[in-house]
Amino acid sequence: MMDDRMIKELKGEDLLYGEFAKYYDLLYSKAIDHRKAASTVKSLIRRYKRSGGIELLDVGCGTGKDLLYLKDRFRCTGLDVSDAMLKVARKDVKGVKLLKADMQTFRLGRKFDVIISLGSVIGYAKTYANLEKVIRRISMHLKPGGVTVIEPWIEKKDFAPGYTSIDTYDSKDLKIARLAYSRVKGDTSIVEFGFLIAEKSKGMRYISDRAVDGLFEDSKMVAMMRRNGIDAKIINGIKGAYRSRYIVGVKR
Repeated sequence: MMDDRMIKELKGEDLLYGEFAKYYDLLYSKAIDHRKAASTVKSLIRRYKRSGGIELLDVGCGTGKDLLYLKDRFRCTGLDVSDAMLKVARKDVKGVKLLKADMQTFRLGRKFDVIISLGSVIGYAKTYANLEKVIRRISMHLKPGGVTVIEPWIEKKDFAPGYTSIDTYDSKDLKIARLAYSRVKGDTSIVEFGFLIAEKSKGMRYISDRAVDGLFEDSKMVAMMRRNGIDAKIINGIKGAYRSRYIVGVKR
């Protein structure tokens, strides 16, 4: 029988990006090929960017793994709201500027040639009102002719409530199992996570968390971008993308 004293249980919103941040890439690298995604993003930038500079901003950079493969071509800045995720990024990704900021309210006092938001981070805006705040911030910080590449979350019509999944990581001294269960509430998706972590130096821990994302329609996001001075369109069937599609826009 398992000794309950070996299990440390943690609960609460956004623990996924706090307590779990240092384990994040071990699981999510299976779902996201950051090298391939960066190559695809670079090709979109070459195709659509009209400004002449190389300044790039990653909104919701997380642990910075996309920047790792973009910094050879661009002068990169990343921002994220999570101290824990930025701590990992500062350790693993050198030669980029990393800032703590909320994507709805950031004000950096400078403009960029490229602004990206990958891995469906945009879903964390949760509501259309908040989404418009994010789009306004992106437009405010984008140079005329500059390009933005956004990887959206799942649209409501395509989201599958009741979907369950399990992912694992297995090494000599660390075992991780992540279970997920999805449901829909209004125009948001709610994914409940349970993480069981067995680590040689720390014993057994259980983390329960939830991710709440806005189920935004791509067409509404495109219209919102156009209202905010960005000529945007949906590009489907993109290899290497987390969701196989991007929304790409050029600042007027």
